[in-house]
Amino acid sequence: MSCWSKNQHHPLRELAALALLLSAVAASGCTNGARMTTSSQSTSASTTGTSNTASTGTTTPLITISNVLRDQFNPNGTIDVIDTSGAIGTYCIGTVSSNPTAGPSSCECNYTYTSNGQTESISVPTTYQDTDLLKCSITTIPTTVTSVQVSVTVTTQSNTSSPFTLNFQTSGTGLDTTSASSFSQVLRYTCRDTVYIPDSLDPSSGIYDPLQSEDPKISYPLDFYATNLGAAINAYAGGASGVAPPTYWNCPSNPLSPPSPFHVTLYSQTALNGSKVISGLNSDGSVAAMNAFNPRSTFYLANSATGIFSVPINTYYAPTLHSYNASAGTGLPPIGYGASPISGSSPGTESCPNVPIPAGYAWVKVWLFRAALPTRVYLKSTAFSNLGNIDCNPGPYPKLSTTDQYSNASDNTDLPFNDCFNLNGYASVTAALTAGAPITNGLTTPTATLVSRFFEQTGMCVNPTAGGSSSSSGNLDAPYSSLTPTPPVGADIWTPIKATLSGGNTGYPTAGVGVYSCTDPSTNAAGVNLNDPVNLCKSTSDDLPNDTSPTTQTIDDPASPRFDFLFVVTPQTVMSGDMSNASSPVYQQYAPYRFRSDSDCSALDPDAAGCNLSDAFTMYGIKFYDVGSAGDAPSSSGTATQSFPVCALQPAS
Repeated sequence: MSCWSKNQHHPLRELAALALLLSAVAASGCTNGARMTTSSQSTSASTTGTSNTASTGTTTPLITISNVLRDQFNPNGTIDVIDTSGAIGTYCIGTVSSNPTAGPSSCECNYTYTSNGQTESISVPTTYQDTDLLKCSITTIPTTVTSVQVSVTVTTQSNTSSPFTLNFQTSGTGLDTTSASSFSQVLRYTCRDTVYIPDSLDPSSGIYDPLQSEDPKISYPLDFYATNLGAAINAYAGGASGVAPPTYWNCPSNPLSPPSPFHVTLYSQTALNGSKVISGLNSDGSVAAMNAFNPRSTFYLANSATGIFSVPINTYYAPTLHSYNASAGTGLPPIGYGASPISGSSPGTESCPNVPIPAGYAWVKVWLFRAALPTRVYLKSTAFSNLGNIDCNPGPYPKLSTTDQYSNASDNTDLPFNDCFNLNGYASVTAALTAGAPITNGLTTPTATLVSRFFEQTGMCVNPTAGGSSSSSGNLDAPYSSLTPTPPVGADIWTPIKATLSGGNTGYPTAGVGVYSCTDPSTNAAGVNLNDPVNLCKSTSDDLPNDTSPTTQTIDDPASPRFDFLFVVTPQTVMSGDMSNASSPVYQQYAPYRFRSDSDCSALDPDAAGCNLSDAFTMYGIKFYDVGSAGDAPSSSGTATQSFPVCALQPAS
């Protein structure tokens, strides 16, 4: 499975980058250096799309404006000025040497308009220019202005074009809102973050713990939305101007048909028409494409602001990349535009506009839900980090005495492994040798073998075998975590020396007795090694080193809370009064919840299937405000910033 990355070749990325170049992605709405003059004269508005015949005296204009449009990506903050003769590329030369297409340049835009009975004139620098197109900010023009005369001055030659009148009330980007081609489906896809959790045996080594790092309870997919997946991939890979690519995220190579770890089914709190599935499963329970038609998740937005479709819908476009600050010049436009509903005669009621829309489509309402995600933690162990080196026995050691090939009766500290034997019933190494039992490193089938591992700072000897699974939940085990998934049969199980006591402590091991065995050398008491930090002598039947009292380490920064956002669709007959009441039966038919992934639950009815709801995110709450404020309106905003519900389109099923 491949994932998106900044340097990875992806055909969608190149297509998106080309599309962005051809459409001249919105540049910064900079207004520094604007100049304003006013007078008491009033100016009547001209018809939109007509070029006035006013001249600049005897001087021939260098630039002839053929059209002025509100910018497709930032219609409320930028205009596009077009001269098809190529004069803009000749005379409007960028002054930023590192990026000459980005403004300012040797040209500026001039605006003349009427506000409060006075004629005002403003000049602003350009924000983008190429062969026959330049962009200028309109954010300094009062929102009450209905039309503006636009001209362009080549400042290096004091030459000004004839004016062109732009009517804000009727002008747009030329979309036909009765054509289905003017709208795009909003697509949901998922990505999950890449989490690094250090290996508990040696946290400073740089080796990561794969089971905890990739545990689905720690690294799970979140939801993102786009109408142009190519543009989303392009922005993710660092192809959007002014947008830093995110790091440490893993996205599926095909977002529309993700593999199991990324596929997330959405459910509703209660069933609607017999179904709780909002998206993700077919009616027979088989896995559906993430964006297969479902009346509670499918909706279309206008491709640009046109007519009544003027409400920008912002979202998390890709991991960490949101579109709500597009006016600040990030290059990420809203994913589309919806229409504001019309307030009804009763509080908490509203309806969608009664205007022509594409044939085969109906009005729907779109609502935003947000869930605050719990802070994630992982298990760590001081006992493991203080365990010390693990030595591996490569084979037989040199003979130290004529009596015993492996230990010295007068000094049992000559070798680190001199007590690391599995005697298999022999009273001592000498007894095994006397019986002719070979003592090998385990490469053959011995009667008495050297165990292959030794914990230096503990004196514990272990011998790996195969089989078993992790020990009881709540312990931190090595080399495997007790978190799911558990180690498969065949995992490396570390068995300490646990032979039955026999004989006395003679300075070198007898069966089960010795400095490094699971006994107390001073008392010959079994199973009470005085230096057993990872509970080898007290381990479960699985014989895994384990820490029964691990500590937790926080993964997430509490100062940067994590959220998951979801859009839910209702018929236009569902009212905000219903959706404002979490106990309303109507609300519960649309309020979403999800599991971390379909590995936790993938069933038409999670209750009947016995899925564990404690694994689900059920805390989604409705938000009437844009994601730009993390789903909540600023305290001083009142109702002016309310964005939802928004009216959108849905095709007939």
